[in-house]
Amino acid sequence: MAKKVKGYIQPSVDRGVYVPYVLIPLWQMKLRERYGIDVDREIVRIILEEKYSQSTWKWSRAVKRIEDILAKRGVSRENAVRLAKSIVKAVSG
Repeated sequence: MAKKVKGYIQPSVDRGVYVPYVLIPLWQMKLRERYGIDVDREIVRIILEEKYSQSTWKWSRAVKRIEDILAKRGVSRENAVRLAKSIVKAVSG
């Protein structure tokens, strides 16, 4: 639940950005057609969450989250960082 502090409502910590499931396949097609990047649903969901987030550190957070996903899938840490940065740079413009 949000707290009210002197007229300002602070968002709760666990409140995330809602991403409609219909947007995920559309963004997958958009990334494939425009940038030649073929990514799965989980990475597209992270990109959409950060795109519609109001945070100032959203793209650096997206790079770290995508990097962790790629590292868990067996990509070396250096390559995961490079791939995550290139994906986020292409999307963020």
